[in-house]
This record gives sequence, structure tokens and C-alpha cells, in this order.
Amino acid sequence: MVEKEISMFGCNLSDSFPGASLLPALDLTRIFGEESVYCPCTSPNARRWLPSGQAVLNGLTGRQLVLAGSMPVLCSRGVSSGPALQLLRDAGLPVPSRIYKFSTNEEYLALLQRLLSAGRQIVVNHSHPINELPAGKCWVPPGLVNFLNNKANLGEIAPAAHVPERCLLTMKQLRRDLDKFEYPLVIKAAVNESSGGGGDVKICRSRLDVDKCLSAEFSGVEQLVKEEYLPEFLNLCLNYALTADGRVVCCGCAEQVSDNEGMYRGNWLDRNLKLPELVFTVGDFIAGQGAVLGYYGFLGIDIALLPDGRVMAFDLNFRANGSTTALLLEESIARFSGKSVMRVHSWRSRAGYRHILKTAYSLLQKGSFVPFWSYDPRADGLHDFEARLGGVLIGSAREEILELELEIAGLGLE
Repeated sequence: MVEKEISMFGCNLSDSFPGASLLPALDLTRIFGEESVYCPCTSPNARRWLPSGQAVLNGLTGRQLVLAGSMPVLCSRGVSSGPALQLLRDAGLPVPSRIYKFSTNEEYLALLQRLLSAGRQIVVNHSHPINELPAGKCWVPPGLVNFLNNKANLGEIAPAAHVPERCLLTMKQLRRDLDKFEYPLVIKAAVNESSGGGGDVKICRSRLDVDKCLSAEFSGVEQLVKEEYLPEFLNLCLNYALTADGRVVCCGCAEQVSDNEGMYRGNWLDRNLKLPELVFTVGDFIAGQGAVLGYYGFLGIDIALLPDGRVMAFDLNFRANGSTTALLLEESIARFSGKSVMRVHSWRSRAGYRHILKTAYSLLQKGSFVPFWSYDPRADGLHDFEARLGGVLIGSAREEILELELEIAGLGLE
């Protein structure tokens, strides 16, 4: 049962958007059914290419909570505490009715084994070793998910004319030809492991950069992708849901925000942004390929829209993405708020979880923020770690939201 608790700060969505109930265009139940358990967690034994830190990873298990519908969800206690779920209710969002909770790696693996022993099928957002999650207990064969997500296979799934120039090399071949390459270039790990946030991608502007990443981040990797560097483009993430009954649903497109090293820093959702039909043609083709191969679930396609009109698919993530929740709630939020621009963002603060909640409720009351998740590390027994918050800032223009970001930074949230 979901814990119930009266809001700490005495406000809710009706203060800002009267009569609002924010519902996703599609929930997990309609994609996967009710019999499986949705598990957004990472395996403690398969995290090399994912963000690091137990508190960070525990916090990320809350990103799809509001999409659950009636599907059971496995997540950390820190994202599903009474105050965390009450914040979502006060924002007019649905919360899961069946939650399996953990705090530590050991507790997570034990809980996973209990669910498997009870005959439950598991839908994972990130690959697990077969000794933790046997293939027969997965919603689709893990070998298929690994194939679809391995960066070596992009050219086999996306249309050839819409893939950057790239080649697959061994570590030895890459080191041998360093002086022959044109810089900058992009190096990607070609592995059958989960990745996220850009951790398995490096933009190299010189031979020295390549030397460094091969000796550090990519040490021990047998195969790597050397890919054309695209210097200027609109960075898009096109989202799809492939359902168990065979439907392919386009969930929308978000503009991605990345830093100079290619690391993910959130998204813009702008209903005034007009994109060429070719973007969706390429996306539809890739999603159709995944469906033909037998995959169902979420898909995020990273697409570059170049100044000359070319459309290049440069990464595929057959899982829920950072913009998925926002895109599925975009229509509902826009209808009740009357605002057309949203910024997917997350923050951290050492001032504590209560300070995070106070800030969230203040922004919610102003009608400028909708929370999707929050994380109290203390609920997981992690006491000297930062509290976290994620959701969308909303406004009528990007300038308005950029001012909000400065205001939030002034409150001690990073």
C-alpha cells in the first residue's frame, strides 16, 4: 500500500491550476500490462557506463513513478516516502498503488529474487547479468535489448543515409591509426551493457584526448566506434512507446541540452518548435525495426537536425529516457497551465530534503513547476548525501524559464 501523509506545506495543484489532474498520454500498464513488475533500477554489478553513486542511482528510480498506472513498480524508499509521494499528489499527478521498496544493493537483489521466485516477470530499464535476472523472466529477450542498445549496431537499425560516418575498430586498430584521423571526432564504447547520460561517449578534439580516454574511461573495452563529429546541430530526442499488442506510438520530441563534453543536462519541450517531417520519418523507421525484431517498451532516438536540413540518428536508447515522462505529460500540463514551454531539469542540494520540498512547493504554488520525483537520501539510510528533485519548469517563453533557473540557483539548488 502507498503511504499517506498530509502535505508538509499545505498547498496543492488546485492553488495554481484549478481542477487539474495531470494524466500521462500513455502509462506503463498500457505498454507492458499489469502482470509484470517495472524495474527502473540498475544492477550493482553492471554500472560502468551509468552515473555513479548509490544516492544518485536510487534517486533515478523515481523518474517514471507517475507513469506507472496500475503496474507494480520497484524503486528506492527515498523516492517513495510519504512526503515524496504526497508532493506528486499535490501536483495533481497519479502515484503507483503497488510499490516494492529497497534501500541498499543487497536489499534490491534480494527483493528482485523474491519477485522472481513468486513467478513475476520483470521489465528492466537497464540490463542485468543473467545470474541476477534470467532471460526467461525478462519481458523481452535480454540478448535483443543488448543488440539494440549496442552502439556498434546503429547502422543495422537506422536507415544508412541518416547515420553519421562511422566505423567499428578494436582498441589496437584505434591506437594504430591515431595520426590518420581528422579531429575532432567521437569515440563510443561498443558494449552489451547499459549506458546513460553520455558516460560511454567521448568527444575528442585531439590525439591527446583519444589517448586519455582509451587509457581511462575505455580501458579494457574490446571494440569502439569512431564516429564523425557533428559540429553544429539541433539536438533532439524522439520518443516512442512500442506496446505489447504491437502498436508503435510516437510520444513526441524534446530538444536535448548537453554540455561541451556531450553529457546530458536536461531537455526543452517547446510546442512552438516546428520540425521537418523527415525527423519523424527516420524515427518511425527505427521504431518499426525494433518492433519487427520483437522489442516492446520505450525507445529514445537521439537525432541531429543539421543546418543544411540533413537528419542524422546518432544514438539509440531502447529504454525510458530523461524526457519520456515530460513528453507523456506535456499535453496535460500545457492544457491546465496554458503555457507552451517546459524545461526538464533536476537539482541537488546539501541543505536537506525539507529545503528541496519547500522549494518545490513554492514553485508549484506559483504555477511555474511540476515535480516528477524527489529523493530523500535519509530514507535510504544515506546521511551525508544530497537531496534531489526533478520535474519541469513551465513558462510562456524560454527567457522566463531561464530567469526561474537563476532564481532556483539562488536558493542553493544546483
